Amino acid sequence: KLPKVQTSYLQALAGLEQLQPHHVESAQRIHEQLLSKVDVEMDIVVSLADVMLRADQVQFVLELTEPYVVAPDQSDEVAIRYAHGLLNCGRADEALGIYRSWLASEPENREAKYLLATALHLTGQYSLADSHFRVLLKDETPEGKWFLSASDTAQQLGQVEQAQQLARSATTIFLQRSATTSLTPTDSAQLLRAVTRSGDCRDEVREAVLRVFQEVMRKTQRDEVVDGVLLVDLARTLQLHNRLEELNRVLDLLATRDAHPSRFAESYADLLMQLEAYRKANSLYTKLMRANPNSLRYPMQLARTHYHLAEYGEAASFFEQVFEDPQWTDDSYQNHIDFVLSAADNS
Repeated sequence: KLPKVQTSYLQALAGLEQLQPHHVESAQRIHEQLLSKVDVEMDIVVSLADVMLRADQVQFVLELTEPYVVAPDQSDEVAIRYAHGLLNCGRADEALGIYRSWLASEPENREAKYLLATALHLTGQYSLADSHFRVLLKDETPEGKWFLSASDTAQQLGQVEQAQQLARSATTIFLQRSATTSLTPTDSAQLLRAVTRSGDCRDEVREAVLRVFQEVMRKTQRDEVVDGVLLVDLARTLQLHNRLEELNRVLDLLATRDAHPSRFAESYADLLMQLEAYRKANSLYTKLMRANPNSLRYPMQLARTHYHLAEYGEAASFFEQVFEDPQWTDDSYQNHIDFVLSAADNS
């Protein structure tokens, strides 16, 4: 009966609004027990992966699930968690095939549609991602995160006004939800991103952002874990609303975080770019590129950081590396053409 009890316990942890360090430690102890077993039930592997994904322990998830993905009798549910881990550590190109298989087996699955579109976006296939998001947004009950991700894609395609409109729609959905129930940390992070993208400075939006800030400070005082990506999004939104005192407190929290290659490290590096802390951003993008050598995003960001640091030779070299790769699309090239020409001229 023990595996069933452990599975139920892990499922309960995965459903918590906020994981604490002792929850993660409990999950790790269960994993240590699994290592000594020959036959492991897939339900417990799936549940353990769900917990560690919530805890942003991406490398743990990959190491846990990969042996079962390559096995002849692989579990589709484990493969999907493996894909989630790949997506969260910047290896979206490897996750694409799994998400396509998932959608082929469950063509009406909304989450499969969303994650395939997200993976397409993260691999630079913005036009394809846009077409998938457009279909998804025709659903009778669209989710806020769909509008937000579609906004990201529209932004990459140079459709600035469309991106802002989509982000404002996402903001409205999250505000409506917050009126009837407390937002989860994930919802709060997405609300903050939507506000930043749309530039929404309505009074009710400012109040919602300050409520998120106050909750973060309360959790910090109680030594509770606060998601790093949420902190990054909160910093961006506070900067937009010119709340400098609150912004500095959040930046102090971020400075203490371990920025190992992860979705948080990427978000933090992007924030440092926005704050013109180019040297720190360059260091993080370098780590991310080493961990994800197939991604073209990090060489592009390194090119931009070198450009802003007046290191034009390095910038031109990274631009050349990116644009010689057949995966890089023409529409994305146009978004950066001014940087490219200026770097080449100055070097």
